Amino acid sequence: GKRWPWEAVTLLPFIDSKKLIEASRSIDQSQLTEEEKKLNGFGETHVLMRSPEHDGGVKVEPLNDSPWAKIIDDANVAFQPQLNQGTKIPGDCFPTLKDAPITRLNRRKVFLNVFGLRSRYRTALLEMEDSLPAFPPASLLAEKFIGTTVNFRYPILYEGLVCSVADSSTVYRGNARPQKYSKEAQMKRPMLLGKMFKDIQVGEGMTGTGGWVLPKADVTLTVRPLEAIETLPDGTKVKVYAKREVELPFVAALFSPSRRDPRLEIPAKLEKNPFIFGGESRLDKYVARDSGNVASSLENAIDKKIDSLAVNIGKSSGGEKVSAAGSSRGFATFAPVKNPSGTRGYRVPKNVRSSHRSFHS
Repeated sequence: GKRWPWEAVTLLPFIDSKKLIEASRSIDQSQLTEEEKKLNGFGETHVLMRSPEHDGGVKVEPLNDSPWAKIIDDANVAFQPQLNQGTKIPGDCFPTLKDAPITRLNRRKVFLNVFGLRSRYRTALLEMEDSLPAFPPASLLAEKFIGTTVNFRYPILYEGLVCSVADSSTVYRGNARPQKYSKEAQMKRPMLLGKMFKDIQVGEGMTGTGGWVLPKADVTLTVRPLEAIETLPDGTKVKVYAKREVELPFVAALFSPSRRDPRLEIPAKLEKNPFIFGGESRLDKYVARDSGNVASSLENAIDKKIDSLAVNIGKSSGGEKVSAAGSSRGFATFAPVKNPSGTRGYRVPKNVRSSHRSFHS
C-alpha cells in the first residue's frame, strides 16, 4: 500500500518458539567452547568512558568499581553528557545554526526534493529574518566582493571565490567593464531568481540542500567553489578553486562560521583571469555589450560612498568591521578596501591570500 520503494516493510513469519526451545535443549553443552559458554551466562557489567590517558582513548572499569555503583537513588540515575576539558565550542569550520539570523523553525509541506522525487510530508524549514538592512547597489558590492571569498550553502558553508555580481539590469564580472542586460534578459530574470530561491527552500535533490527560507533580494553572485588544497614543489600549500561557477542570491552568501578553519588561511592559486570559467550567469548570453567606461572620478566616489555606508551601518547595528579572516560576531560591515587606480574590480595575482567577506547577525 506504499507509494515509494523505500517505504516498503519486509514481512517475515514469526519464529516458532517451541521449536526454538527444543532445538536449544538438544545442543550438547560439552561441544561448546569456553567462549561460547560465557555467551550463555551472565557476565560482569563494565562502564566505558573516553579518556585520552588510557590505551585506545577509552577507560574501561567494572560497574561496581565506578562512581555509578555509589548512586543510591536508582530512579534519578542518568548519563550526563559532558565535553572533554579543552574542547573548543564551536569547533573550527563547524558551522552552527547561530551563524545566520534564523528567527524561527516552521514545519510545512513544500514538496522537498528527495533525490528527484517530491516528499509528501511536512519539512522543517529554517526561516531567516526579513528585516535585513538595505544593501548598497550592485556596483558598490562588486567593488568590494569580486576577487574575495564568501561562504555559501548554509549551514554547511562552503568557501567560494566571487567572480561576478549582478542586479536586475547589469552584470559586473572580474576586471571587465559593466555589461547591461538586454530587455529579454531583464524580463527573464524574475523567473530565474524565483527558481534560485525555490531551490534553496525545496532543495536540489542532493544532501545538504533545501530547508532554508530567505528574504527576497535582486542581487546575485557567481562563485567558484573551493575544490582542493595543493602542495607546490617548494612545499607551500595553496587553495585551488573549481573551474566552474555557481550562481546564488547575494543574501545566501552573507554568513561565515563563527570560527574559520585555520587550514584555509593560506594563499590561493589563481589563473591569469580567474573570473571566467564556463559557469557564467544564466543571463550572460543575453548581455548587451557595453563599450562605456567608468570614469576615475566615479571610482573615487564609489569608494567614498561604500566606506561611509560601512561606518553608518556599523554604528546603527552595533556591529564590527569584518577582519581579513572574516569572523566576527554581530553584524559585520564592509571593510574599506582601496582599488588600484584605473582598474575595474580587483586584479588578483597568482598565489595571493584572498580576503573574506561576510555579514553576521
